[in-house]
Amino acid sequence: MGKVYKLYCDNCGYELEATLGVGFLFPRVYKETLDEARDGKLGDRIQTFLREHPDGAIDCSLVLAQCIYCGQYETVHDLTMYLPKKKLPTKDPNQRWSIAMPFCGADYVAPWDLREYYKAFAAYPHTCKHCGGDMKLITEKTFERRRHSLKCPNCRSKLNEGLDVILWD
Repeated sequence: MGKVYKLYCDNCGYELEATLGVGFLFPRVYKETLDEARDGKLGDRIQTFLREHPDGAIDCSLVLAQCIYCGQYETVHDLTMYLPKKKLPTKDPNQRWSIAMPFCGADYVAPWDLREYYKAFAAYPHTCKHCGGDMKLITEKTFERRRHSLKCPNCRSKLNEGLDVILWD
């Protein structure tokens, strides 16, 4: 399940909609993202990783990224690269992703599988669309702890959380 948080700045009017997590379409998103990575559309580093490590996986969960230079926020796919740390279980080809979107037989690595069966190999180098700076990732778990202390990228005032927290899928 994913969540959408709406944050805003009382001082300058800045608004942020942070979409985090995974949803019903995750197996499709995983396949599309993996195809883009293998085709080089996400850069040489991740393409080389997947070519050299056919058993490798990537994290396609949505996370919030913040530029370390200008402070701007952006929702992105995590894209951390992972290697198996132990023998992977055999997948049941009839296992369903969800009732609404079964994706039986789909080839994907779920976020909880990454935690149990994989170890992080390398972070994906996200780049800020505003200034070209490096982005740091704020995972859903970290966001939950820090959301009341996030600062506006424009005026550095504390961001306030809107009353609406949307659960999607």
